[in-house]
Amino acid sequence: MKFAFKFSNLLGTVYRKGDLVFTKDGNSVISPVGNKITIYDLKNNKSKTLCIESSFNFEHLALSPNNSTLVGINEKGDASIISMISQTVIHTHRFNRSVNFVTFTPDGLHLIVAKENTVFVFKAPGLYNGEYVQFHLARVYENTAEEAVHLAISDDSNIIAVGYRDGSVRLHGINKFKNFFIYSFSSHSDSIKCLAFEAKSLDLISVSRDGTLCVWESNIEPSDLVPFTNEAPPQNKKKKKSKSSGGDEEESEDEVDLTSGEMRNEMVEPESNKAPDIPED
Repeated sequence: MKFAFKFSNLLGTVYRKGDLVFTKDGNSVISPVGNKITIYDLKNNKSKTLCIESSFNFEHLALSPNNSTLVGINEKGDASIISMISQTVIHTHRFNRSVNFVTFTPDGLHLIVAKENTVFVFKAPGLYNGEYVQFHLARVYENTAEEAVHLAISDDSNIIAVGYRDGSVRLHGINKFKNFFIYSFSSHSDSIKCLAFEAKSLDLISVSRDGTLCVWESNIEPSDLVPFTNEAPPQNKKKKKSKSSGGDEEESEDEVDLTSGEMRNEMVEPESNKAPDIPED
């Protein structure tokens, strides 16, 4: 007779606090239950607790758009990347302090984390990026003093809105654009509680703790954003004079390479080690 026991389900516990995340089809909701995570099947009236346990209670959850990766962060800032296919922890990361917000971009390419007055943009591992490097930092946005408390991302995953405790809102580009820079709004007098972009638009809705709602209308469409690309430096042409057979001078253009000396040395092929010709007497 074999006596092999394994964790099956968790009963009798209640929801304390933390983020609630719905799956893409809307049939299930994922909830932190203390230091564990439970999946509630709303369609079949069933629940299942993952065989995952943290040292402290989970507070923040983020689910990738394809429902394959779940990120859970506890109250001490310890993050766990969980595979929803195998339902196991595949990587852990420590932020060393409590985190205020975490979410995936709609395209699944980036993971956004807000901690204190800093917003971190990580490249999300998985099929979207084709990379499996965990928590690869792409960009960092930092405010001088106030704490970031809420985030919102546009539908095209290009613009991120950050709400701060002093009531200010800032817009950042996840990627660099020629016609979009950092914008700041400061009409609220209390901490930001909710931010949301309108569908297929850059119009933003912000709500503060005192119940004030503001609608910010954008004068550009998402399709008007021009990505910033590193273009090669222009090449100048130098004119030189040469005499034709008839004695007349003709002008021709030679291309002049404007690259720096170090780059030019790397681009020029090394000369052969052939000994120089010695003229005969």
